Amino acid sequence: MPNQDRYKLHDSIGAGGFGSVHRAYDRQLHRWVAVKRLAISEGQTAADLKTEADILATLRHPSIVSIYDVLQDETTVSIVMELLEGPDLSAILSEGPLSVDDFKQLAEQALEALLTAHEMDLQHRDIKPANIKIERLAGGRLQAKLIDFGLARDGTSARPPTADVVGHIAGSPFYMAPEQLSRKPCDARADLYALGCVFYEALSGRCAFEGKTMANVIDKHLEHDVRPLQVLCPHLPHWLTYWVSRLMAKDPADRPADAGLALSELRAWERLPAKPGGMTTWQPQHAFASPAMNCATAPLNPHLAPTRAFILPPVIPAPDQSPLLASPRELP
Repeated sequence: MPNQDRYKLHDSIGAGGFGSVHRAYDRQLHRWVAVKRLAISEGQTAADLKTEADILATLRHPSIVSIYDVLQDETTVSIVMELLEGPDLSAILSEGPLSVDDFKQLAEQALEALLTAHEMDLQHRDIKPANIKIERLAGGRLQAKLIDFGLARDGTSARPPTADVVGHIAGSPFYMAPEQLSRKPCDARADLYALGCVFYEALSGRCAFEGKTMANVIDKHLEHDVRPLQVLCPHLPHWLTYWVSRLMAKDPADRPADAGLALSELRAWERLPAKPGGMTTWQPQHAFASPAMNCATAPLNPHLAPTRAFILPPVIPAPDQSPLLASPRELP
C-alpha cells in the first residue's frame, strides 16, 4: 500500500467484489482508521479509480462515512476513512424491528445523506442494511452513517447498472430496483427504492422480497410481489407505511422525484399536531394500501429501546408537492 510509513495495516474487517477493508493505524495523527483497497475491474485503470475516490472524498455529511485520504500507486487505489466500530443495521435488525421513534431518526438521516450525494450527481447503487452503520449517542439519539459507496457512479443521466467481472449485476438483489435487475437505465430513484426496502425491513423485521433462490427474489421485485407493510404491521401509522410504499413503487415515476421530496413528505407528516381526543387513522386510496388489520404486532428491538414515548400523529391530506398521495379518509 502507498504511504506504508504513515498507515500501518492490521486485521481485515471486510471484503467484497470491489475490494477489501482493513483496520489500520495512522501514525501521523495517532488514530485508528479503515483503509479500503479497491480492485481494478476490466476497462479501468488506477487513475480512473483515483478520480472516483477523489469525488467521493468531497462528500460531507454527518450521516456519510468521512474519507480522510486517497492514495494511489501503479496497481491499487486505497481510500482512508473513519473507522466505525458500531454494528450495522443488519445486525441490529437481527434482534427485531426498530421502534417508530428510532426509525424516524434513521429515515431522516439516510435521506439527508442520499440528498447530499445526489446533489453531487452521485448514486450509491448498493444501499442495504449492511451498508448503514448504527450508533447510539450519549444523549440517546440514534446516529446512522451510510457507508461503502464502492458502487457509486456519476448520476448526471440515467445509465445501465454496473456489472461485475463475471457479468452479474453488482449489488444486493434483496434491495435492488426492478430497473437495475432488468438492466434498464436507472437514476437516483433506484437508491430511493433500495432505501424503501431497507425501511420496510427496519419497521417489520423481515425482508420485503424473500425467496428460496436469488431467481425467486428477482422475480418478486420484477412482479412487485410484496406483502403490504400495513398488513404485516397494523400497529404502525398508515401514513408511515404508505410513505414507505411510495419509495418502493415498481415504476420509478410513482416514487418521489428525489430524496429531497421524500424527506419533505416525511417531515410534513411528522409536523402534524396530535388530534385532541385520540388518534386518527386512515385508508389511502391506492394499490399499496390494504384494510387488513388482523396481523400480530412484531416486538420492538430490545437492542435499540426507544428513548421517549412516541405519539402517533393524525393523518390529513399530504403536502401539495406529492400529487400521488390520495386524500385520506377516516376508518371506522
